[in-house]
Amino acid sequence: MANGKDVVVTGVSTGIGWGTTKVLISKGFRVFGSVRKQTDADRLQREFGNGFVPLMMDITDADAVHQAAQKVGSMIGDRNLLGTDKKRQGPTGRIVNISSTVAKVAIPLLGAYSASKFGLEGMSDALRRELMLFGINVVIIEPGTVNTAMYDKGEKEDLSEFKPTEYRGAVQNSRNSPSPKHVLTAYPLSVWAKPSTWHSARQNQGHATQSFRNV
Repeated sequence: MANGKDVVVTGVSTGIGWGTTKVLISKGFRVFGSVRKQTDADRLQREFGNGFVPLMMDITDADAVHQAAQKVGSMIGDRNLLGTDKKRQGPTGRIVNISSTVAKVAIPLLGAYSASKFGLEGMSDALRRELMLFGINVVIIEPGTVNTAMYDKGEKEDLSEFKPTEYRGAVQNSRNSPSPKHVLTAYPLSVWAKPSTWHSARQNQGHATQSFRNV
């Protein structure tokens, strides 16, 4: 594109990735968006038009990621998308990783999800320091609860094993609501962190919101 407003967004078929793509295209960006299914690529191409370029890849497939990177590189020409290639022209870019407030306060029954976000933030902190040499910023966004298809997918899981356990109430609450906050009501206050921890988490969420405005 002549204005050079290009961005790569991973996981754009639904949820935050889809919403991010919609907003960026409305602001004149060309979005290279990764999907795993051709049907999703076709659907999004129809929905977003020429401002969207589908990338068929699973981020755990190194070869597919490499091929997607080559496609992006061939389409942006000699301009920078990040800034690590000294042969390319233009200002350096930035990396924005979507984390979650559960990276600060883990929620019962969502341990694996919380662990993934803790890990993402640790990796991002390291990457931020590594890419300082190139003038590339790494930004973490910690959104609160977002009603996405992730919760619909959870409803399909067989959770019958929890019925005879003390976690039955929490599991039932999580099934009846699109928000994980209802999981909390099944637990006594003694389970939760000190109030100072919650205050710190709220502060961090505010900082993340401000960082998002600055992106």
